[in-house]
Amino acid sequence: MAAGFVSYSPYLKKLANLTTDCITFYPSLACPQCLLVTLKSSETDVFRQGRSLIIARCSSLLCPVSAMQQYCLVAQPPPGPLFSFRSGSLLPRSSVTHLLRDSARCAGLPYESLKGHSFRIGAASTAGAAGLPDWLIKVLGHWSSDCYQIYIRTPESVLLSAAPKMACVSSPPITPYCCCLFCRVTVTGCVTSL
Repeated sequence: MAAGFVSYSPYLKKLANLTTDCITFYPSLACPQCLLVTLKSSETDVFRQGRSLIIARCSSLLCPVSAMQQYCLVAQPPPGPLFSFRSGSLLPRSSVTHLLRDSARCAGLPYESLKGHSFRIGAASTAGAAGLPDWLIKVLGHWSSDCYQIYIRTPESVLLSAAPKMACVSSPPITPYCCCLFCRVTVTGCVTSL
């Protein structure tokens, strides 16, 4: 999730923030199979009609459904902003960004240029690396155009494997073409050679 949805910004209206009523576990908090996140407003929601994201539980240690379930069970956030400090003060975007950078630094990952928007880039890149079709990447990211393609980062290993794969393809024999400007046909069928 982008940092803008999990944090509070005094410059945004209350509707733009993620609150406890935006999170629904199905079938229940005790045994969720999926999580419905209702965004009251988002960058890709130009008419501010709201959007819903459905996230399925997975077996990964990084399962977002399990993480949100544990957070809700342990923190038991009161009605209002979903994330806040123990003191009750709201969580500003800058705190989320600093926390993400510190976590990445401790994990030995590049952290200097990490921002909330990095998760949008990471999600698009991960979806592409997982082989998801373009139409599904667009749906998942709520893109109405093909601009999502600028977010996808191709891993170096994929780039390095391209040439060997291309070298193994048997190509058809090259057919000579006429180089005159009139016909663009094979040399044997050129009207100017008759």
